[in-house]
Amino acid sequence: MKLIIVGEAGVGKSTYRELLENKDYRQRYVPTLGVENTEVIHRQHIFSIWDTAGAEKFAGLKEGYY
Repeated sequence: MKLIIVGEAGVGKSTYRELLENKDYRQRYVPTLGVENTEVIHRQHIFSIWDTAGAEKFAGLKEGYY
């Protein structure tokens, strides 16, 4: 299954992705450049999680990932 996380810059998309990966909570804001992709296994299901950049300058890249 593919999960694409979209939203405005700074709302917590990357933090949510990291929490799904069971990583530590990020205390410092580091913007995503383009897209970050990871896989998470939950109850025998594999999720491909795509974390997209929220900055307006990357808006043109998003459609290619959808």
